Amino acid sequence: DWYYPVLCGALSPEAGQARLAERWSDFVLEGVGIRCVMDRPWATAAETAECAMAHLNVGLADRARLLLVWSRHLRDDDGSYWTGCVHPECVHFPGGERSTYTAAAVILATDAVVGATATSGFFLGDGLPSGLDLEEPVREA
Repeated sequence: DWYYPVLCGALSPEAGQARLAERWSDFVLEGVGIRCVMDRPWATAAETAECAMAHLNVGLADRARLLLVWSRHLRDDDGSYWTGCVHPECVHFPGGERSTYTAAAVILATDAVVGATATSGFFLGDGLPSGLDLEEPVREA
């Protein structure tokens, strides 16, 4: 619940920046990543990637890049990402899991931060329609 209101755009950039700064020390393992549970030393690649996108969403691109750099220690030699690890030992959890949702979060965050593809701006709303014209209902025949 720390960065999700920032990630989804529910807060203004100023309020989002303040929220991220306020709880940084509670959820961040410096140089490692974002905790999935505040009071445990469990960092996950997905939470780190999502938090990077939240930072990007409020104009903190340098911090977003830094978080993605931190997530790289969870990348396996085959390119997949371990779900997370317990620090300081860096024991992978849960039980060797390398999930597709973890990979998806890292791919989305990296694309949003790096801007490598045409879809990279989608997360920030670039090129999205402003809304539908609902003056006349659409009905299927």
